[in-house]
Amino acid sequence: MALGRLARAALASAAVVAMSGSALANEPCDGIDLTDGRVSFGTAPSIGTLDTPAGHYCVRGVAEELLAQHGLRTITVAVRAPNTLADRQRANRAAQVVRGQLIAAGIPSQRVSTVVPMTRAGEPTQLQIAYVVNSKKPVVAQLDRIWGVVTYGSDLDNHRPARVGAAFKAGTYIQTKRESGVFLRLADSSMVRIGADSLFRVGPITYSPAAGRNVRVELIRGTAVVTTSKAPGEFNVVTKNAIAGVRGTHFRLATKDDHTRIENLHGAVDLEGQNDHSFLARGQGSQVDYSGFPEPPRPLLSAATIDSPLFGDVARGSDLSWRPVPTASYYQVEFARDADFTVAKRMVPVQINGSPVIPDNLDAGRWFWRVTAVDSDGFVGYPSKVYSINAL
Repeated sequence: MALGRLARAALASAAVVAMSGSALANEPCDGIDLTDGRVSFGTAPSIGTLDTPAGHYCVRGVAEELLAQHGLRTITVAVRAPNTLADRQRANRAAQVVRGQLIAAGIPSQRVSTVVPMTRAGEPTQLQIAYVVNSKKPVVAQLDRIWGVVTYGSDLDNHRPARVGAAFKAGTYIQTKRESGVFLRLADSSMVRIGADSLFRVGPITYSPAAGRNVRVELIRGTAVVTTSKAPGEFNVVTKNAIAGVRGTHFRLATKDDHTRIENLHGAVDLEGQNDHSFLARGQGSQVDYSGFPEPPRPLLSAATIDSPLFGDVARGSDLSWRPVPTASYYQVEFARDADFTVAKRMVPVQINGSPVIPDNLDAGRWFWRVTAVDSDGFVGYPSKVYSINAL
């Protein structure tokens, strides 16, 4: 979903949900999607099945999507029915069932109302749900992908589980747990990959094709990989003790306590501490601690060249081989079920004189793998190419 469409959807507007059919699928309603202020379904309950497990499951899914909307103001449950006493009584009961399920799922009762309008000639009885959101703050970010346990909220004490497609406004905190992470797309089409055990805050973001961008986000703890778009304007990532001013780039960022480290893979970054700043060109890294003085830029280690295995069937326990990277202190070998290294990711440290092998406890099947050199101060270099093998 394009972020521009998300921003339009966040304007105070009504969205209509049309429901028909019945099914109990792995996902509520066989999939729910919020686009441009509308909710669409793969499958949704008919009026006669609203008070069944399938109907309850679907409406709970609708409630979760509505709760993810920032500034939710009102929800109207409408059941359109023919103008007969029996039909209108049946429609009113159905509307009350849906209202009760929405309230039970966590939507405040004062925000949910019901109506029973008449159908047009030949039109069947049908359920519609309309909602209105507050447009004071525009949507500035969206979750593109999630793995593991991720929560978000407007403050640190009130978080809820995150879902793909959730839209965020300035001031939203995003928190990842162990072996978890997200891809976050910003309003200017920049992408932030937030790593495990991290806390990230979406700051004020403005963007338009004519005026360019002004982006300010905050990494409170943990790691992030930032790939900025080519939009003109300011892009700043803030940590406790530093500001990374970005000029069209791709870089890694890690922060803990009073220490911030930058590894710039492409473009340029101006790393600013409290007392000085350091300009990082492509392929350079630096760090700043409580002193407020960034270290002089250092070259990042080059990418390792993998010799084997490159593809095909490979027995677990088989040797891994690559050409040494000068001045490397050790290597990180990564395995995952996907080429983005988000699904079932495994990381194995390998010492310089070690004998790396495919782990014996790796599940059988297709795996992607790569290797990255790390220097003596913990700066991570460029990753190797990614190869796919079938572990036997």
